[in-house]
Amino acid sequence: MKKSLFFALIACVALVFVGCEPKVQPTDYIIKLSAAELTLENGASDKLTAVVTPTSTYTLVWTSSNPEVATVNASGIIEAVGLGTTTITVTLNTPAEDPAVGSVTPATCVVNVTNDAVLNNFALGGYGLFGNPSLIAGTDTVLELSVGPMQCQLGYISLYAWDENIVFVSGSGFSGSGHFLMVDMPVYWITEEGAYQGYYIGNSEGFFVDTLVSDIDPYVAEAGQMTDVQMYGDGWKGMLNAETDEEFAAAKELYEGCHTGAQFIEMSEGQLYIYKYANVSFANIYDDEETEELRYSLKLEWYDYVNTDRFYGLACITEEDEEGNLVLASLVEPYDLRVIHKEYTNIPAEEEEEPAETSVLKPMKKNLYLGQNPVPATMDTKIMYKK
Repeated sequence: MKKSLFFALIACVALVFVGCEPKVQPTDYIIKLSAAELTLENGASDKLTAVVTPTSTYTLVWTSSNPEVATVNASGIIEAVGLGTTTITVTLNTPAEDPAVGSVTPATCVVNVTNDAVLNNFALGGYGLFGNPSLIAGTDTVLELSVGPMQCQLGYISLYAWDENIVFVSGSGFSGSGHFLMVDMPVYWITEEGAYQGYYIGNSEGFFVDTLVSDIDPYVAEAGQMTDVQMYGDGWKGMLNAETDEEFAAAKELYEGCHTGAQFIEMSEGQLYIYKYANVSFANIYDDEETEELRYSLKLEWYDYVNTDRFYGLACITEEDEEGNLVLASLVEPYDLRVIHKEYTNIPAEEEEEPAETSVLKPMKKNLYLGQNPVPATMDTKIMYKK
């Protein structure tokens, strides 16, 4: 009897183990991308790389929320095909109701397709010193020049530079439309009485815009920068909505108060406007001593004005007017500023690799760039967007 009960118990236990398969623990997957946001010029391409944790044998599935802006293939290669914004999403192609798969956390990347390539065509066309110097007290010194030692003094003078769409004719002034730079440049002037009094001293390395090492760096103007995006947006908002001259003047003061240093502004048909298009973070401008050709190296931070969702860099909302043209409806708040970094140079590679020796100060003609009819250092400006 006892033996029968024992064998019956063994049989039951065996049945239990045979009938119970081990429970599968589902795996949770997390996907991460090599970039959370990309900005591409229209027509350009880029590649995203996905990392799946833990490693999986399942294939990746890529999609674009707006294929008219950018497409993506099975390898994560993005092709920019139209202006705008799209979101690229990558997930796993897992079988439905697979007990081995828990949750899958997809990854996304926002892709902005822009018209930035328009700015690749910028080129400097000319430069010059304009007006009369304003001597700086306490900067007297004696410089060893090719004509001998001379008593000199630093003085600010206006350095103008302009793109190739603007033309300057001595005695007539400027014509054309484009981008224009105006900065106060500290230059040495001969103050010693004699034949050279009033001449300025040229620098063989040219004129610079850069971060200042001291309060006054000879031949270097202060680099441009935006100091307060909120003030910049409030200034634009005020100018756009101003109904009186007083309101416009107050808004203009805000607008101008958030900029320091050197900026490119707009010139239209020879007339300067007050609105800034780009901060100049670096510039070196000079004449090639052998060819007398203009040479330059520039680093600019453009306030994005080439994409339809931006107004001088600020995110904006547009609408169509009666003729079907996109016009500004309002600025997006809180303000979002986008700058486009571009570099330009026409300096031959060999000159860049072997920079000129330490600059040698040398006398140059008085009013070298002005002729007999210098252009006034101060130009009138117009109001472009006043309603």
